[in-house]
Amino acid sequence: MIGQLDQSEPSGRPAPSWAAAVWPGKGAKETTGMEPNLPEVPRQIRCPESAMAVASPLDRLREDHAAAIEAVRDLADLAGALSASAPTPWSDSGERLSGALEKARDILLLHFRLEEEALFPEARAIISAGAPAVDILTQFLDGQADDDLTAHFLMRSRLRELASALDAGRQVGELDADEVGVIHTNTNLLADTLRRHAEKEHRLIFPMIERMLDEAQMKEVAERMAHIHRLG
Repeated sequence: MIGQLDQSEPSGRPAPSWAAAVWPGKGAKETTGMEPNLPEVPRQIRCPESAMAVASPLDRLREDHAAAIEAVRDLADLAGALSASAPTPWSDSGERLSGALEKARDILLLHFRLEEEALFPEARAIISAGAPAVDILTQFLDGQADDDLTAHFLMRSRLRELASALDAGRQVGELDADEVGVIHTNTNLLADTLRRHAEKEHRLIFPMIERMLDEAQMKEVAERMAHIHRLG
């Protein structure tokens, strides 16, 4: 099961409207014993609240997380219905699984590009150009970005494993026990990695960037993200 994200915002900003549909029951956070161990932001780089009067472009990434979690949940529901003890005819579940995987993959791969090619490089460049305590901040942000990139790598690997298992089943017209095992394992690992990755970004990375950058700088981030989105 995919755990719920804590909807609380460190800045006190109410959770966005889309969150309630994906994580119902604010305050009723599910605990699994595998919650992310969020690092403490160094005291030297803590910043006052952002005074931005416009929506943050990072809200697009928050919405991506919501959509991805919902898509992976749908995929997990379909995978959970597969029998591990007998082959499953492709016509029963294969096409629905393939469609659910394609939806989750499309959301996640574009989301990864927006962070890897737009958000992190732009934020690093802007911060390095003149933020206070730049050495400490850059080191901290780089470390957290590298951790995020590792999570992206792991999730891409899970998506490839799932696609490979489904392709094998499609070719022979059924999903055998080995392929079902691969689907179960990789769906669960994808769901858990995504949940912890989104939790960390919502509670640590995104608020930190929003507090460090002013409206003009956030507009630069938004323009770079829009360019990546247009390219698809």
